[in-house]
Amino acid sequence: MFSLKRHVDYRVTRSVEKFIECKCLQHAKGCKWRVRASYRVDLQVWMISRYDGPHSCASTAIAKDHPKLDSDMIAGVIADLVAEKADIPISLVVETVKKARGFTVSYKKAWRGKQKAIAQVYGSWVASYDKLTGWMATVQQAMLGTAVSFQTVDMPRDDSVDGMFLYGKYKHSLLIAMGQDGNRNIVPVAFALIEGENESAWSWFLWRLREHVAKDHEVCLISDRGTGLLAALDNPGTGWQSPLGHNVFCIYHVASNLNCKFKNRVIMALLMEAGHEYTGRGC
Repeated sequence: MFSLKRHVDYRVTRSVEKFIECKCLQHAKGCKWRVRASYRVDLQVWMISRYDGPHSCASTAIAKDHPKLDSDMIAGVIADLVAEKADIPISLVVETVKKARGFTVSYKKAWRGKQKAIAQVYGSWVASYDKLTGWMATVQQAMLGTAVSFQTVDMPRDDSVDGMFLYGKYKHSLLIAMGQDGNRNIVPVAFALIEGENESAWSWFLWRLREHVAKDHEVCLISDRGTGLLAALDNPGTGWQSPLGHNVFCIYHVASNLNCKFKNRVIMALLMEAGHEYTGRGC
């Protein structure tokens, strides 16, 4: 914080268990700033034993970013923002850090700071995933008849990047199957956390949905026109073909797509009315 406020930098020239020495980066060019500190076991504090200063180098040497303003410090700055809303944009992270510390950090550094802040507030990604099996076992105990299925792959690890797991950084999708009762109440019946809305993931979800929920009943499946989903519905292995499976499109998604193409809300309203008619004459 001292170096950030004065736009200067230092390097650690010596560090052992209970002793540390830091010198200004410009020490060899004439700046005498140096700090030595040692750990006092009796007081359980670090105490400065020598200080040579102040800095005599140019204070404007660091103008945009600061090497000591790392992702850990960024995480501390934005922790309260993340606690209010985990999915804050990186642009807001950069803006907040600039107001608080006076430097404009890079996108990459801001992104890492955000990930660490999320881990501080909510726990790490890896720890959260490790709890998934225990959480689902509890759901099964509380809601008898709940079916749980896991299909996982090993994630590659890169220890050179803050010890983080790299897997597109958890860019997963949540699939939800819902039904509607006679009183038009929406009832969730199944969900899946998958790597992305591709044909493979959709096929696995639809197959499990047929196996554990729909079984041998005739069911009408209403969906959007996602390419991965449509390809999975054409796969005989998923069990959603006639006569047990009838697949139709959600009128809201069709109307939205129509409006995106023609930019005409009148036509969109007419399509919605047609979609809610039960007879051809009414249309």
